[in-house]
Amino acid sequence: MVQVQLSLIIVGLFLALPFVVTNEYVPEGGIVGNFTDSTPPWVGTIEMEEAWIWTDNMLMLIMGGLPWQVYFQRKCSNDSFSNSIVTKNSLRTC
Repeated sequence: MVQVQLSLIIVGLFLALPFVVTNEYVPEGGIVGNFTDSTPPWVGTIEMEEAWIWTDNMLMLIMGGLPWQVYFQRKCSNDSFSNSIVTKNSLRTC
């Protein structure tokens, strides 16, 4: 099953490659840029009003936002306190 999914992803990426290369928005030096440039053309700046959003997103990615959501969803869906403790202990071992 994994081999089928991986092969379909690779085929899809190779099918998309000609469209990426011939896109009108790709600069002349390509996505990475020329070797003489110090920075690639896709590198931008973070505005001051966007700094908190970027910080929040980076902290969520570093500390794992999705596993915490799954943990609390499983913890809050229990019907009894003892079942909740069993779930908490089983999640700690994972």
